[in-house]
Amino acid sequence: MKNLILAAALVAPVVANAQSFEAAVGMSTYSAQANGTWYQEGMPHSLKLRSPAFALGFTGPIYQRERWGVDWHVNYVYLGQVTSDCFCTAYDANYDFVRHQKINAAIPDQHFHGTGHAQGVALTVEPYVMYRGWRFAIEAGLFPYRPTFDETVTNADGSEVLAQYPTPHAIQLGKTFGVSVGRGNFRVSLKRYILPTRYDDQHSPAVWRDATMVEIRYVF
Repeated sequence: MKNLILAAALVAPVVANAQSFEAAVGMSTYSAQANGTWYQEGMPHSLKLRSPAFALGFTGPIYQRERWGVDWHVNYVYLGQVTSDCFCTAYDANYDFVRHQKINAAIPDQHFHGTGHAQGVALTVEPYVMYRGWRFAIEAGLFPYRPTFDETVTNADGSEVLAQYPTPHAIQLGKTFGVSVGRGNFRVSLKRYILPTRYDDQHSPAVWRDATMVEIRYVF
Protein backbone atom coordinates (compact mmCIF):
# COMPACT_ATOMS: atom_id res chain seq x y z
CA MET A 1 0.00 0.00 0.00
CA LYS A 2 2.88 2.41 0.76
CA ASN A 3 4.24 1.81 -2.75
CA LEU A 4 0.83 2.62 -4.28
CA ILE A 5 0.45 5.83 -2.25
CA LEU A 6 3.95 6.97 -3.21
CA ALA A 7 3.33 6.20 -6.90
CA ALA A 8 0.03 8.11 -6.81
CA ALA A 9 1.71 11.11 -5.19
CA LEU A 10 4.40 11.16 -7.87
CA VAL A 11 2.13 10.83 -10.90
CA ALA A 12 -0.72 13.10 -9.78
CA PRO A 13 0.99 16.37 -10.80
CA VAL A 14 2.18 14.77 -14.05
CA VAL A 15 -1.34 13.66 -15.02
CA ALA A 16 -2.63 17.12 -14.16
CA ASN A 17 -0.34 18.47 -16.91
CA ALA A 18 -1.01 15.68 -19.40
CA GLN A 19 -0.91 16.63 -23.05
CA SER A 20 -2.80 13.68 -24.53
CA PHE A 21 -5.49 11.13 -23.75
CA GLU A 22 -4.95 7.58 -25.06
CA ALA A 23 -7.09 4.47 -25.37
CA ALA A 24 -6.29 0.91 -26.39
CA VAL A 25 -8.16 -2.31 -27.12
CA GLY A 26 -6.64 -5.72 -27.56
CA MET A 27 -6.36 -9.31 -26.47
CA SER A 28 -4.54 -10.67 -23.44
CA THR A 29 -3.25 -14.19 -22.83
CA TYR A 30 -2.50 -15.21 -19.27
CA SER A 31 0.21 -17.76 -18.44
CA ALA A 32 -0.88 -20.39 -15.92
CA GLN A 33 0.85 -21.30 -12.70
CA ALA A 34 2.74 -24.57 -12.59
CA ASN A 35 0.88 -27.87 -12.78
CA GLY A 36 -0.82 -28.46 -9.45
CA THR A 37 -2.08 -24.94 -8.81
CA TRP A 38 -5.85 -25.20 -9.50
CA TYR A 39 -5.36 -27.81 -12.23
CA GLN A 40 -3.61 -31.15 -12.72
CA GLU A 41 -2.35 -32.02 -16.18
CA GLY A 42 -3.35 -35.68 -16.04
CA MET A 43 -6.87 -34.98 -14.78
CA PRO A 44 -9.86 -33.62 -16.76
CA HIS A 45 -9.38 -29.86 -16.81
CA SER A 46 -9.77 -26.72 -18.90
CA LEU A 47 -8.10 -23.32 -18.66
CA LYS A 48 -9.58 -20.30 -20.45
CA LEU A 49 -6.73 -17.83 -20.32
CA ARG A 50 -7.41 -15.58 -23.33
CA SER A 51 -9.67 -12.56 -23.04
CA PRO A 52 -10.45 -9.15 -24.58
CA ALA A 53 -8.61 -6.37 -22.74
CA PHE A 54 -8.41 -2.58 -22.80
CA ALA A 55 -6.51 0.40 -21.42
CA LEU A 56 -7.33 4.08 -20.85
CA GLY A 57 -5.04 6.84 -19.68
CA PHE A 58 -2.83 9.82 -20.26
CA THR A 59 0.56 10.44 -21.82
CA GLY A 60 2.98 13.28 -22.39
CA PRO A 61 6.63 14.01 -23.20
CA ILE A 62 9.48 13.84 -20.72
CA TYR A 63 12.08 14.76 -23.34
CA GLN A 64 11.56 15.47 -27.02
CA ARG A 65 13.75 15.98 -30.08
CA GLU A 66 13.01 15.82 -33.79
CA ARG A 67 13.92 12.15 -34.24
CA TRP A 68 13.71 10.72 -30.73
CA GLY A 69 12.30 11.30 -27.28
CA VAL A 70 10.95 9.82 -24.06
CA ASP A 71 7.26 9.80 -23.09
CA TRP A 72 5.50 8.95 -19.82
CA HIS A 73 2.25 6.99 -19.53
CA VAL A 74 -0.32 6.51 -16.78
CA ASN A 75 -2.94 3.96 -17.85
CA TYR A 76 -5.71 1.98 -16.22
CA VAL A 77 -5.39 -1.54 -17.66
CA TYR A 78 -8.01 -4.30 -17.56
CA LEU A 79 -6.40 -7.58 -18.60
CA GLY A 80 -9.61 -9.56 -18.92
CA GLN A 81 -11.40 -12.52 -17.36
CA VAL A 82 -10.03 -16.03 -16.89
CA THR A 83 -11.59 -19.30 -15.73
CA SER A 84 -10.22 -22.67 -14.67
CA ASP A 85 -11.95 -26.02 -14.17
CA CYS A 86 -10.57 -29.31 -12.97
CA PHE A 87 -11.93 -32.60 -11.68
CA CYS A 88 -8.87 -33.20 -9.53
CA THR A 89 -7.77 -35.14 -6.53
CA ALA A 90 -7.67 -32.78 -3.58
CA TYR A 91 -4.60 -34.42 -2.03
CA ASP A 92 -1.16 -33.65 -3.45
CA ALA A 93 0.10 -36.95 -2.01
CA ASN A 94 -2.42 -38.75 -4.22
CA TYR A 95 -1.14 -37.18 -7.46
CA ASP A 96 1.97 -38.32 -9.34
CA PHE A 97 3.55 -35.12 -10.69
CA VAL A 98 5.94 -37.13 -12.90
CA ARG A 99 3.41 -39.41 -14.60
CA HIS A 100 0.56 -36.85 -14.31
CA GLN A 101 -1.93 -39.31 -12.88
CA LYS A 102 -3.83 -40.08 -9.72
CA ILE A 103 -2.20 -42.68 -7.46
CA ASN A 104 -5.23 -44.11 -5.65
CA ALA A 105 -8.21 -44.20 -7.99
CA ALA A 106 -10.57 -45.08 -5.13
CA ILE A 107 -10.31 -41.59 -3.59
CA PRO A 108 -13.15 -39.46 -5.02
CA ASP A 109 -12.28 -36.45 -7.19
CA GLN A 110 -13.43 -32.95 -6.40
CA HIS A 111 -14.50 -30.21 -8.79
CA PHE A 112 -12.30 -27.08 -8.69
CA HIS A 113 -13.73 -24.00 -10.43
CA GLY A 114 -12.00 -20.64 -10.45
CA THR A 115 -12.77 -17.31 -12.07
CA GLY A 116 -11.30 -13.83 -11.88
CA HIS A 117 -9.42 -10.99 -13.53
CA ALA A 118 -6.47 -8.63 -13.10
CA GLN A 119 -6.71 -4.85 -13.33
CA GLY A 120 -4.33 -2.08 -12.35
CA VAL A 121 -2.51 1.11 -13.23
CA ALA A 122 0.55 0.98 -15.51
CA LEU A 123 3.12 3.67 -14.68
CA THR A 124 5.68 3.58 -17.49
CA VAL A 125 8.31 5.47 -19.44
CA GLU A 126 8.76 5.00 -23.18
CA PRO A 127 11.90 5.91 -25.14
CA TYR A 128 11.26 6.08 -28.89
CA VAL A 129 12.92 6.90 -32.22
CA MET A 130 11.35 8.22 -35.44
CA TYR A 131 12.31 6.78 -38.83
CA ARG A 132 10.62 7.86 -42.07
CA GLY A 133 7.42 8.72 -40.26
CA TRP A 134 7.35 5.52 -38.19
CA ARG A 135 7.71 5.53 -34.42
CA PHE A 136 9.59 2.63 -32.77
CA ALA A 137 9.52 2.40 -28.97
CA ILE A 138 10.22 0.31 -25.90
CA GLU A 139 8.24 0.76 -22.69
CA ALA A 140 8.69 -0.38 -19.08
CA GLY A 141 7.52 0.44 -15.59
CA LEU A 142 5.49 -0.55 -12.55
CA PHE A 143 2.05 -2.13 -12.52
CA PRO A 144 0.34 -1.89 -9.12
CA TYR A 145 -2.72 -4.08 -9.63
CA ARG A 146 -5.59 -5.79 -7.84
CA PRO A 147 -5.98 -9.54 -8.43
CA THR A 148 -9.50 -10.90 -8.15
CA PHE A 149 -9.56 -14.68 -8.42
CA ASP A 150 -11.86 -16.96 -6.41
CA GLU A 151 -11.73 -20.74 -6.36
CA THR A 152 -14.73 -22.86 -5.32
CA VAL A 153 -14.36 -26.55 -4.55
CA THR A 154 -17.36 -28.89 -4.62
CA ASN A 155 -17.83 -32.62 -4.67
CA ALA A 156 -17.73 -34.21 -8.11
CA ASP A 157 -21.45 -33.79 -8.85
CA GLY A 158 -21.51 -30.17 -7.63
CA SER A 159 -24.14 -30.78 -4.96
CA GLU A 160 -22.04 -29.61 -1.99
CA VAL A 161 -19.58 -26.73 -1.60
CA LEU A 162 -16.55 -28.03 0.27
CA ALA A 163 -14.29 -24.97 0.34
CA GLN A 164 -13.69 -21.52 -1.11
CA TYR A 165 -10.28 -19.94 -1.71
CA PRO A 166 -10.08 -16.23 -2.63
CA THR A 167 -6.91 -14.45 -3.61
CA PRO A 168 -5.93 -11.48 -1.47
CA HIS A 169 -7.74 -8.58 -3.15
CA ALA A 170 -5.21 -6.06 -1.81
CA ILE A 171 -2.95 -4.17 -4.20
CA GLN A 172 0.02 -6.19 -5.49
CA LEU A 173 3.08 -4.62 -7.11
CA GLY A 174 3.60 -6.00 -10.60
CA LYS A 175 5.76 -4.89 -13.52
CA THR A 176 5.26 -4.35 -17.23
CA PHE A 177 7.47 -4.00 -20.31
CA GLY A 178 6.96 -4.10 -24.05
CA VAL A 179 7.60 -2.78 -27.54
CA SER A 180 5.50 -0.82 -30.03
CA VAL A 181 5.47 0.52 -33.55
CA GLY A 182 3.25 3.33 -34.75
CA ARG A 183 2.50 5.95 -37.35
CA GLY A 184 0.62 9.14 -36.69
CA ASN A 185 -1.74 8.69 -33.77
CA PHE A 186 -1.93 4.90 -34.03
CA ARG A 187 0.29 2.40 -32.19
CA VAL A 188 0.46 -1.38 -32.17
CA SER A 189 2.17 -2.83 -29.11
CA LEU A 190 3.07 -6.08 -27.38
CA LYS A 191 3.32 -5.88 -23.59
CA ARG A 192 4.13 -8.33 -20.83
CA TYR A 193 2.64 -7.97 -17.34
CA ILE A 194 4.31 -9.73 -14.40
CA LEU A 195 1.51 -10.52 -11.92
CA PRO A 196 2.58 -11.75 -8.48
CA THR A 197 -0.16 -12.84 -6.07
CA ARG A 198 1.29 -12.97 -2.59
CA TYR A 199 -0.98 -14.86 -0.23
CA ASP A 200 -1.31 -16.09 3.36
CA ASP A 201 -3.16 -18.73 5.39
CA GLN A 202 -6.54 -17.15 4.58
CA HIS A 203 -5.90 -16.65 0.85
CA SER A 204 -4.56 -18.53 -2.16
CA PRO A 205 -2.66 -17.68 -5.36
CA ALA A 206 -4.43 -16.93 -8.63
CA VAL A 207 -4.21 -19.39 -11.51
CA TRP A 208 -2.00 -16.95 -13.46
CA ARG A 209 1.61 -15.83 -13.09
CA ASP A 210 1.76 -13.23 -15.90
CA ALA A 211 -0.09 -12.00 -18.98
CA THR A 212 0.81 -10.84 -22.49
CA MET A 213 -1.35 -8.21 -24.20
CA VAL A 214 -1.44 -7.31 -27.89
CA GLU A 215 -3.13 -3.94 -28.36
CA ILE A 216 -4.03 -1.23 -30.83
CA ARG A 217 -3.69 2.22 -29.29
CA TYR A 218 -4.85 5.66 -30.37
CA VAL A 219 -3.42 8.88 -28.93
CA PHE A 220 -5.87 11.77 -29.10
